[in-house]
Amino acid sequence: MAGKLRVGVIGFAHMHINELMRQMHAQPGVEWVACADTVPNRPELVDAKNTRGWNKNAIALGELGIPKGYDDYREMLSNEKLDLVIFCPENSRHGEVAEAIAAHGAHMLTEKPMAASLSEALRMSRAAEAAGVSLIVNWPITWSAAVRTAHRVINEGLIGDVWQVKWRAGSMGPLSHGSVHPGVDGTMVEMTDTERGATWWHQADTGGGALLDYCCYGACLSRWFIGEPAVAANGSRDTADRRVVREIPNPELFGTNDDMRIRYVMEQMKGGRDSEFRRVATELRETYAGRCQVCEFDPRIRYAQEICHVHHVVWLSRGGDNDRTNLMVLCPNHHAIVHRDDAPFDYGSLAFSFANGSVEALRLNLHLPGIA
Repeated sequence: MAGKLRVGVIGFAHMHINELMRQMHAQPGVEWVACADTVPNRPELVDAKNTRGWNKNAIALGELGIPKGYDDYREMLSNEKLDLVIFCPENSRHGEVAEAIAAHGAHMLTEKPMAASLSEALRMSRAAEAAGVSLIVNWPITWSAAVRTAHRVINEGLIGDVWQVKWRAGSMGPLSHGSVHPGVDGTMVEMTDTERGATWWHQADTGGGALLDYCCYGACLSRWFIGEPAVAANGSRDTADRRVVREIPNPELFGTNDDMRIRYVMEQMKGGRDSEFRRVATELRETYAGRCQVCEFDPRIRYAQEICHVHHVVWLSRGGDNDRTNLMVLCPNHHAIVHRDDAPFDYGSLAFSFANGSVEALRLNLHLPGIA
């Protein structure tokens, strides 16, 4: 593009706006024009580091020197000529803001997740297509050298076909004490529960919460690594009741920080469930000498490795448990296709029914009811 690239900013709800602005600021030929925030559903109580007020006033208007600040982003779009707009409002406002930017005729860049729902994501992409502008969604994790190496190794076929991607991540929340974010020096300062609760991050109607904030990374990498779109999704969550939190033994060890108390309870809940599963899974693998109950594949003999999975017939996300009668040993291939097809298991015939009409009965069964 000849001449300066005139750039504006809309939305300071997501603190990743700071890194996007810094990266843009470092590019030659960029001219900052103006910025504006969306109006929060509920007023925030403090302008602490990484909150929307601080992101706009301390970083955008202060450090980076964006010359104009508007109270209404629509007024900004009406008054200014912009080539590109970076926008990071609340997740639930992505569709609304993207549509307005597209109507202005500017290209746009936003931060993950793309939107709070599929319908809003489609709203964004259709608006960009109709206006003939580009829409870019930045996924920070895809710039990781390790992640890009994994993607290259998969594409080159060095590890064979990828059937399953597991993603585990977590934090005490984007505004928790000590959290670190790109584009911001130092760590978060202490905020009270009341102060954090007033931010959009802790409100469902604005698209807040851990599911969109963290699970979207797993969705992104799964899609990128496997190379196929998802056809279904399911999930589960653990919750810690604060009445339980208060019953932690020796609470004086945790001081007054509720984040630490909740983490303790969550770890105990998760540890208890996982330890019980590991115990039963180990017993079942030994019962079947590591073999798949459907095809009798024996990785111990072929590879001297333990690679068969222990499968929940009724998934935990659907209310299943770790009882032996809800578990079976499957090779990676059968485990993958059972999940991909969401294949039902019939305890009467001890068989799976697959989407193409095929039925596969267990060849090995020493623990499920109905054994002959």
